[in-house]
Amino acid sequence: MLIVAVLPSVLFPPKKPVGRTGGPAAGDSVATPPAAAPAVTESLTARPPARPSAALAAETVWVTSPLYRLGFTTRGGALVRAELLGYRSFAKPDSGRPV
Repeated sequence: MLIVAVLPSVLFPPKKPVGRTGGPAAGDSVATPPAAAPAVTESLTARPPARPSAALAAETVWVTSPLYRLGFTTRGGALVRAELLGYRSFAKPDSGRPV
């Protein structure tokens, strides 16, 4: 059982990084000036600025296939409706419509 856990790491070892990915090495002697503090302005608010898309009404984009029909909103891409076209509803108000 141990072979199953160890063998993939032996056959497919992780790739080594090409260059340095961290900060300065221990032998680096280049001094960098301290970063300046960001200027604080009085126009900061708790809310993000209003976007022009916020005033637009959300629309539904339909994705269909022979098996299903999915509706996604243009605001956030959330799934708002899903229908299975191969199955019919048995509920009285929806009788005969896809599930």
